[in-house]
Amino acid sequence: MIIRTLGGFHYLLPQPEHARQCAMIVSCLKREFLGDGERQAEIVTATRHHDDGWREWEEAPDCEQNGLPINFLSMKSLTHQSIWYRTIFDNLRLRGSAVATLVARHGAELMDHDEDLKANFDGLLTVLRKNAWPEASDEDARFRMERGFSALSFADGLSLVAGTGIDRDWKFRLLRNDAGALDVTARLRKDWTVVVDPWPFCLPSLPNVFIDVALVPVGQEKFTTDFFLKRADHRARVSVHYVPA
Repeated sequence: MIIRTLGGFHYLLPQPEHARQCAMIVSCLKREFLGDGERQAEIVTATRHHDDGWREWEEAPDCEQNGLPINFLSMKSLTHQSIWYRTIFDNLRLRGSAVATLVARHGAELMDHDEDLKANFDGLLTVLRKNAWPEASDEDARFRMERGFSALSFADGLSLVAGTGIDRDWKFRLLRNDAGALDVTARLRKDWTVVVDPWPFCLPSLPNVFIDVALVPVGQEKFTTDFFLKRADHRARVSVHYVPA
């Protein structure tokens, strides 16, 4: 669960809804960051499904003492780990090794704080990568993974700029098909507008990206799990704007 507090409300953004927004963002990147047609489809699909493992947890979330669901930023490592393994192996079963490899690479990046866990993810990545692109050399397969990961991670982070409301410069690096790189900075401007510099998309500006959230009034957090998360009339559709500097 991604939570942002603004204007007297907590905006609760489910992880799969966040992933849907991420897929819209990544699909608008210039082709130089996505490879050929098959590679593009792998990246967009992995981005769309990189948080599927959260669905079960978010249907009955663990809550803080104040009643709000636990923010993913403060979740216990073991819970996070189980969700990631479920996400990776569900993608492997349903969508194949290439998609699962990109999802696992994203998960490995988020496990840097735990050496043992990071080592487990790295071992899993080696096996997945070899099966994802068996026709490719190890060097080429590794590059496909890193390029796809950079696009997925960029879209994931760009969505979090607005979803978390954290006011700072967010730094990203996108890998090009020729192995060059583009460093991108994003920052929140106004409530739901994100400025991106330089602009890596194939469109002069992105169409409004809508996200569906649950609204919890500040001061009524104790009712979250049993009431607000299950009431359609306490949901809202937020329009996020991504614009060039």
